[in-house]
Amino acid sequence: MTEKRRSSRYKKKLKVDYRKDALAGSGTSRNISEEGLFINTNDDGCSPGSVIDITIHLPDGSTSRLKGVVRHTGDGFTGPGRTGLGIEFIDSDGNLRAFIDSMKAGEIRMVVTCPVCGAGNPVQEGMEVSGRRCVNCGALLEKDFNS
Repeated sequence: MTEKRRSSRYKKKLKVDYRKDALAGSGTSRNISEEGLFINTNDDGCSPGSVIDITIHLPDGSTSRLKGVVRHTGDGFTGPGRTGLGIEFIDSDGNLRAFIDSMKAGEIRMVVTCPVCGAGNPVQEGMEVSGRRCVNCGALLEKDFNS
């Protein structure tokens, strides 16, 4: 199969909230690029072609709010009983562009392990960790980190 993507995907676990009309859901990104992301989620209700509002919780504590269109839904990759949404971004914002640019430049080199859930939280080298929250569970991160 020929690869159709025009930009590199980065494997990043980020908390993602989304909304379509009255339906609100949340999940965790499996990967992200300039063009879109895949959201691991148990929530149903979004079919291909649905336009959704997305909030991505970035490692530095900021959020990216944008719109996207569901391109595919599926399971199997995410494990039994889990589904996911393949999203193509309709728009972007400065926070998301800066995050993607930092990944392209290789600036995110350190991973802070959450003391509560064990999730890895990417952090820019030299960035203060104290006061930051885990992108997965929201717990305060500690200064001790792994690379």
